[in-house]
Amino acid sequence: MCGIFCTVSCRMNPTTTGWNEADLSRRGPDHTGKAYAPVVHQCRHPGDSCKCYKHVYIAATVLHLRSEHLVPQPVTDPNGNILAWNGEIFGFARPDEMQIDLLTESDTLFLSSGLDSCAGDSGKIFAFLSNIVGPFAIVYYHAESETLYFARDSLGRRSLLWMRTDCDFFLSSIFPVEVAKQQQVAFDFGEVPFDGLFALQCGRNKISVILFPWVNLWTTSGTDFENSELRHFRQHNETVVHFLSSAENSRLSETDGQKDLCSSLIPDGFKSDTESGANVFEYPLKSEILRLVDTFEDLLRKSIYLRICMANDTCQNCCERCEHTKVAVLFSGGIDSFVMTFMTLEALPSGSSLDLLNVAFMEDGKVVDADNAPDRKTGIEGYNLLASKFPQHTIRFVMINVAGSEVEDIRRSRLWYLLLPQQCVLDSSLGTALWFAARGEGVIKDGTLNNLETYKSPAKIVFSGLGADELLGGYSRHRARFQSGGASAAEAEMLLDLRRIGSRNCGRDDRMISDHGREGRW
Repeated sequence: MCGIFCTVSCRMNPTTTGWNEADLSRRGPDHTGKAYAPVVHQCRHPGDSCKCYKHVYIAATVLHLRSEHLVPQPVTDPNGNILAWNGEIFGFARPDEMQIDLLTESDTLFLSSGLDSCAGDSGKIFAFLSNIVGPFAIVYYHAESETLYFARDSLGRRSLLWMRTDCDFFLSSIFPVEVAKQQQVAFDFGEVPFDGLFALQCGRNKISVILFPWVNLWTTSGTDFENSELRHFRQHNETVVHFLSSAENSRLSETDGQKDLCSSLIPDGFKSDTESGANVFEYPLKSEILRLVDTFEDLLRKSIYLRICMANDTCQNCCERCEHTKVAVLFSGGIDSFVMTFMTLEALPSGSSLDLLNVAFMEDGKVVDADNAPDRKTGIEGYNLLASKFPQHTIRFVMINVAGSEVEDIRRSRLWYLLLPQQCVLDSSLGTALWFAARGEGVIKDGTLNNLETYKSPAKIVFSGLGADELLGGYSRHRARFQSGGASAAEAEMLLDLRRIGSRNCGRDDRMISDHGREGRW
């Protein structure tokens, strides 16, 4: 996990615009770096009267998770290209084209070298990034073409925000509070849309962006792929959408963006009796159902295994390999977190430890209120079952009891800008619970669940069950759509939820978890 900050400015000294170094360092506590690139441009108005965007300033903070040795960011290659990378490569859509040992080598250096080999060709850069399987947000400046590229993966699993002022364009992992305080005029901001790769040509007197849409279900279906975030971005930033030609697109497949996950898990012949309104199913063969269940389970197990093994053996408190807890789970005891925890324990080496982070809120400081919370009760039940099934592991049930007074203090001091651009009551409620859970500070009990001990999880990686309801039809509206319109209607509703999960959930959750120097993986 890393923090990213970038300015494209027409000011004479762009570094004076300031950046949230202290806040971004919470995301990446292991290293802070900066890079500056002057842009060669032709202008008839020299000095302060020049309004061309002629300076690029990139800063990054690093949470060391991959490879033995930390790779400082931003990375500047021999050709002057600058990379700030916040992501994980768990694989490739076309693995035969990529030569890297993902278990031992740095994905950051691999990316820097691979992007440099694209020589500023936007089509090649797009194809290179499209091949990545994993969450990411990226800012990349190609020096020779004076082009700034930026993007989020096609599900928007990593946060990246944009801001426009009178003569600056900003990109940041979190809302740039210090920048906003310095503005004398109104400014616009939002989350960078996760619809594709953006290319901004520097050295001009206006912000003009080209969008290369990811190849996925929405851009290939022939429907309007724009969401509210993209419309908002285009409203405030001149944007041209460039779809790759058939020839350019021939090497790309739907797997490069987002597969049709929902329809791939709905068997042929599966439908409901919508005319009568009855909840009647026409099932395919039992063997087909079992095959689909086995396929999903296999994919989930592999996904969890990759997210465990692709990390170095250090915790938050140690710089070298240690035996402390490396992984924690946001654990409510519900079916999604329980299944994920079960498979995590299966994947962990024997003798490993795992922290289950369970949050509850107290009224008037009364712990009894927290202990009676539904998630606390189901969490304890789930913990007891897991402890009995996996005696070879050390499993800690971390009870995070939060007083109401602390909630209000944290909301006023930090959470209000970590939530931005989300501002509704539901975002505040969900974000608050997630922030305190990811902090990992609570009490644990011994095997008899009697004696209390203060504890803070040292895990760098936090697993979340985010996306389970969207992928598996867990919301009541999915059932309602199925009853009214059949399987195709339910599928359409689930796909819509997947389409907007990056703007509704992923960016917000990334900002909450990362504020504690941990990486959320889902």
